[in-house]
Amino acid sequence: MQGFCWNFTSCIRSENRTEIASAIVNMLEQETGYYHLSQLPYLVVNTKKIRQIPMWERPPLLIIGLGVGREGWTIIKTYPNDWLFLRTPSRERPRLSKLAMQLKCDAFHYRVIRDDESLLLEANSRGNFQFNSTNNPQFSLIEVSESLHRAMQVNQDPEIVRKKAEYHAEFNRQKADGKINVQLLAAMLDGLKEGDAERIDTALAKSIDYYQDYWPNYDLFYQVYANFQQLEKMNVQLLYFQPPDNYLRTLPRYEEQPEQYWTEEEF
Repeated sequence: MQGFCWNFTSCIRSENRTEIASAIVNMLEQETGYYHLSQLPYLVVNTKKIRQIPMWERPPLLIIGLGVGREGWTIIKTYPNDWLFLRTPSRERPRLSKLAMQLKCDAFHYRVIRDDESLLLEANSRGNFQFNSTNNPQFSLIEVSESLHRAMQVNQDPEIVRKKAEYHAEFNRQKADGKINVQLLAAMLDGLKEGDAERIDTALAKSIDYYQDYWPNYDLFYQVYANFQQLEKMNVQLLYFQPPDNYLRTLPRYEEQPEQYWTEEEF
């Protein structure tokens, strides 16, 4: 649905989730103020209302979920969503890059905001990393399978290209006439079904997510409290940490983002 896709997913090329979990714990032990919790803290709240609770009103908690992926990948979801994408306190590199170096594995992070805004972070085992925020991101730092390359090129499908060309032609015609038919343009957009970034995200999920239900999860806090059984069925391995008091100040705030992602301030 246009304008409503928000998703943040990291993947690391290792199937050893015990080793990944150990590396994450080790990495956090080097950061001030993080404490590994043995279990999920008890929460006194109506679970059906969790999605309506903004981040700054939720109990401080870092959650990391390690899901089963195809082709040797482990799918990593975090709450807050950007935690692996953001840089370490030293500002030297994203946490995902540091994790890739520790495990000597390639990794990537794909972020979708408002259907058509995306960012691809690639990180290799040697400590190199790069960002791509173009409309047509492609893997270029790490080597990936043909199925992942096809997922990144999904917007080049002839039918999608044709529909987009028809939409832009109609928009330009109406603009030149000085009369904008909003209903017609909206119907043409609905025919595309997804924005470009969302379409890539969906294609990546089909290529990697073994269960097809873990990748779309954009609020891990809600999932662990309101739908824990589903995570168990998907064999998701969970880690919990108490974050430092100032953790909200390290998080970005996106324009027009869903209310549950708002932080105390704009950054």
